[in-house]
Amino acid sequence: MDRNDVDVWIEFGNKGHIYEMRSGKYFGFTDKVRAQLETARGKIYSILPYRVRNLVVTREDRAKRGRDLVLKVKLAAEGEVGKNDVHLIRVRVTSPDGKKVTALQRLVLIRGGAGEIRLPLAYDDAPGRWTVYLKDTATGIQNEVYFTLDTLVASK
Repeated sequence: MDRNDVDVWIEFGNKGHIYEMRSGKYFGFTDKVRAQLETARGKIYSILPYRVRNLVVTREDRAKRGRDLVLKVKLAAEGEVGKNDVHLIRVRVTSPDGKKVTALQRLVLIRGGAGEIRLPLAYDDAPGRWTVYLKDTATGIQNEVYFTLDTLVASK
């Protein structure tokens, strides 16, 4: 069995903005791509009628313990995102010490190019600067936002 990489052209049959979903590579508005196929490593492509330029994220000014941190997410796109078009946003969060917080990891479906992500913050979460990483799974477009939790002050 030959285990060498193979250089191929993949034809999709219709034009669109093509992305390789794992790497996030953008191929342009086309109906075919040149790809290097590796043994036992698949490639996954998305074809969209619009080009996603950025993942715009806004948040509340202050994160509060025991409440949800609400993030508003919007695709900045060239072309019109249809009201029924869906994207999955992968969310990953790290605490101030840089550790992944698995309880806050999620995949969030947004429709029509915009949506809301709610992250429940615990009363005993560590104080400091937290990081939220967001990635559009169809395009590989990423963004990150930060929020700060103040030191917990015990009441008398």
